[in-house]
Amino acid sequence: MKKRILAVLLMVGLITALLGTTAFAATSLTPVTEIHVTVTEPKLGEKPDFGPTFESVAEDGVTLSAVLWFKIAKESYTGTDDDGWVKMDSDETFEKGFYYSPDLHFDPKDGYYFDENITGTVNGKPHDDTYGPMYRREDADAYLSVVFDPLSVLVTEIHATVTEPKLGEKPDFGPTFESVAEDGVILYDVAWFKIAKESYTGTDDDEWEMMNSNKTFEKGFYYALDLFFDPAENCSIAENIIGTVNGKPHDDTYGPMYRVYTAYLSVVYDPLEEKPDPVDPVDPVDPVDPVDPVDPVNPKTGDNSEIFMILSSLSLLAGAGAVIALRKKEN
Repeated sequence: MKKRILAVLLMVGLITALLGTTAFAATSLTPVTEIHVTVTEPKLGEKPDFGPTFESVAEDGVTLSAVLWFKIAKESYTGTDDDGWVKMDSDETFEKGFYYSPDLHFDPKDGYYFDENITGTVNGKPHDDTYGPMYRREDADAYLSVVFDPLSVLVTEIHATVTEPKLGEKPDFGPTFESVAEDGVILYDVAWFKIAKESYTGTDDDEWEMMNSNKTFEKGFYYALDLFFDPAENCSIAENIIGTVNGKPHDDTYGPMYRVYTAYLSVVYDPLEEKPDPVDPVDPVDPVDPVDPVDPVNPKTGDNSEIFMILSSLSLLAGAGAVIALRKKEN
């Protein structure tokens, strides 16, 4: 009986000792509950970043043990654990048409352990748990993974050319355009609108009337052209995209060009007016020939012979008077 009691006491003491040791071990380690990584994201023509930076909670509690990059063709990606990712070499470059995924593996430092509910991010993107949670019980380590969408060419500008409104002509529903990057967008819709001159306010309260292809431009109306674009394959629309139509910048009365992955380009044309017919140039007038001086004419008769006779008589009288005076002087 005494041996049984002694055995029981020994067993209880052993269990107590073991529990105390486990509790001491648990309380002496610091849990790591979060890891946040910063990595250079994939860009066309560049190589993968195998030297990311990271921080953890607790500070300096983990070691980055491995960095791996994988890729999978866009058409093969399903987002499940059946996807056949291909490991990338360090000298490979990023291309269009592939999903990319970095896998980051961490070990705890001495005095630390990974909490089973550990969380993490890469450039703010949360861990992708398609292949399991971050904590890996069998190895007591942590694994952090994210997936980057296929790369695309960013379209930052669109410039369109269209036949501008002219009286009596029909709207141009086949404008040409170019984009930056080249062939980066697809024109999927063209719309023309009009509003009477007296109704136009230049605000989004204006009620524009849509025009069809057989309408013609008239006097007394403002006209607006709206062009709608989709990104081409492996391209995307920049949120700060800009554009012009015949050099006129986008009219943002109804909002910016960027429209949730698409682009909308609009311009407004002033009312049309008839132009006056051009005036034919006047032929220059030949200069007038100078007029020869006219001999004095009798204002009553228009004849100048009488005037000459009078002048001759006066001359004779003056000569006779001079002779008489001279004779008197001699006497």
